[in-house]
This record gives sequence, C-alpha cells and structure tokens, in this order.
Amino acid sequence: MANKDTDPRKRVDRVRRLLKTSSTHVRALISALHPTEIAMLLEESPEDLQKQIVRELPRDLISEAISEMDE
Repeated sequence: MANKDTDPRKRVDRVRRLLKTSSTHVRALISALHPTEIAMLLEESPEDLQKQIVRELPRDLISEAISEMDE
C-alpha cells in the first residue's frame, strides 16, 4: 500500500483542497518541489487541476516542469 507521500491520488486531492482554501499555500507547497516532481503532479492531475496549478506558479518553474514531463 502506498503511503501518503507517494499515493498520486492523495497528492492530487491535497493540492485540490489547498487550491480551494489558499493559493498562497499551494504556491509555497509546489514551488518547494523539484521540477520533476511538479511534472509528476501535473501528469497525475485531471486537466482542470493542471490549469489551476499552472496559473499559480511562475512561468519559469512551469516551463522547467513541462520539459520534464513524459511525451
């Protein structure tokens, strides 16, 4: 069984809950991740959540994350 930090559904749910309460928290949480981890989060997220995440982060960080995504 996956733990809290590795279960993709739990990560996505956590980000979704945070976006409903405070974009500042989301920005801080995700900005602390490596671009590869942000790419994984984006890949695990539904399209609506991907758009929200992209809107909250600086362009350079999103660019790095997108370059890390699987083709």
